[in-house]
Amino acid sequence: MPVSSAYWWKGKIEKSEEVLLMMESRENLFDQIEREVAKLHSYETPSLTATPVSQISASAKKWLNEGFKNAT
Repeated sequence: MPVSSAYWWKGKIEKSEEVLLMMESRENLFDQIEREVAKLHSYETPSLTATPVSQISASAKKWLNEGFKNAT
C-alpha cells in the first residue's frame, strides 16, 4: 500500500513516496526474510520490523504452519 514517509537520513529530513509491505510469516524465519529483503531492496538501509502475535485463530495458525512446513 502506498505511504508518504518522512525520516532522518544522513543528517537531514527526507520525504518520499514508498510502498508498505505487510506479510505473515513465522518468527524463526525473520533473519532469512531480512536477508532476502536486503538483496532485493533499493534502499541502503531498508526498515524491516516484526510485530509479535499474541493470539491467532486456529485456522490461520494451521494455514501458516502448512505454508511454511518446508521452510528452514
